[in-house]
Amino acid sequence: MVYSGVFLYIFNAEKVKFCHKSYMIWYSGYTQMSYKPVKSLNLIAGAQINKVEGVDANFAPRLGIIYQVTDKLGVKALYGEAFRAPFAVETSVIVSGFRGNPDLKPETLTSIDAQVFFRDKGWELSPTYFTNRKEDNITRNVTEAGEIVYMNANEIKSSGIEFEGKYILNKRWFLTGSYAWQQNEIDFFGTNIEDFSLLPNHIVKLGVNYQHPRGVSIGLFNTIVSAFGDLTEISGLPQRNEIPEGFSLLSGKLNMDLNQLFDLALKQKLILGVYGTNLLDADVYYPDITNRLINSFPGRSGRAVYGSVTVRF
Repeated sequence: MVYSGVFLYIFNAEKVKFCHKSYMIWYSGYTQMSYKPVKSLNLIAGAQINKVEGVDANFAPRLGIIYQVTDKLGVKALYGEAFRAPFAVETSVIVSGFRGNPDLKPETLTSIDAQVFFRDKGWELSPTYFTNRKEDNITRNVTEAGEIVYMNANEIKSSGIEFEGKYILNKRWFLTGSYAWQQNEIDFFGTNIEDFSLLPNHIVKLGVNYQHPRGVSIGLFNTIVSAFGDLTEISGLPQRNEIPEGFSLLSGKLNMDLNQLFDLALKQKLILGVYGTNLLDADVYYPDITNRLINSFPGRSGRAVYGSVTVRF
């Protein structure tokens, strides 16, 4: 059995102009216990207690179970809750056309994860399911008078799956890949909006690496992303920049140890490297997820190639 715990006293002073109160006092305590009744089973239980000035105390439990079914196969399930009190800028800022809300409630998050993992002869596979629910989500909204005010939206729900895999073919070849899918929905002041988070529904990652015994390594990694949410449709913003469509972001890396490659008798280790990003020269735009003030902004540079020389003494 393993037991741990911690207690924190936090005086959080935010240096915020136009804020009549820029500090908060936060008490937090956390404890966790891990117990293995048998070698193949691990039980985890924990809890966090938070008390913020002016806010009721919050109790957030966390539970987990990890079971090794066989030497190759295992399962894992996790349950957790989290808590975030509003910052001083969200409750107390006062400027022209923008103000905080002293009546904000804390955000609370509930999450569940379930995973199966498998390892055998160079293979590693792990499908995962997750679901999250955030209540009293703190966001900004525009009043009828045109003033931007922090408010609590009702609820955000998201769920999805992720599949990860690795395969070591031999001492030279290594393959990796993953696929993730998610969906989300918010109850935004009585209106249900799908994909409100603006995050892409699908992400695929593929990678391959080759290691030559004479000190040469080559790697390629590609990330394929489906389209993001469109703020011109969700929030009615004008189209100032490109619509954030899906893209394929390919990168590559080449390293050469010149001592090994050319049988040099140098005392120092000399390594030449070449690294390239966005090799397909994709146009990458991200939506303004945080502020939602502009429909998109450039997220990556165009094709870029870098070189390096490393000398190890």
